[in-house]
Amino acid sequence: MYFVIGLFLLIFSGADKSIQNDDLLACITKYDAKWGEDCSQCKYMNDTYTVFFKNNCDQILDVKCAVQENDLYWKTYTFLNVEPERTFTAYACRGTGKYQYWVKLSGDRSIELPSDDVINHRED
Repeated sequence: MYFVIGLFLLIFSGADKSIQNDDLLACITKYDAKWGEDCSQCKYMNDTYTVFFKNNCDQILDVKCAVQENDLYWKTYTFLNVEPERTFTAYACRGTGKYQYWVKLSGDRSIELPSDDVINHRED
């Protein structure tokens, strides 16, 4: 009986550690995207592309988003400690409609989110 309890604790105490980074990508969903949203940071309102994201998992996550401008530069945003069910947005003032994102467990120092230079291919 002690063996079964010990095995049960061993299996379930490491559950969060067994989560793969690819699995975490599925935690973040795009639930909307809009063109021409008002943006105090943009002077070209008609070309503004805003993407709306949500954390659909039970884990607190760190997320880096990039939305592509029409000059092919990726405008980036880092969201730390994104709690379950939290929503957040990222935008490009003159967007192409393309976006990408990276996810890791909040506080996981074994994984680094990409730098802006790496995302924009200025550093490999």
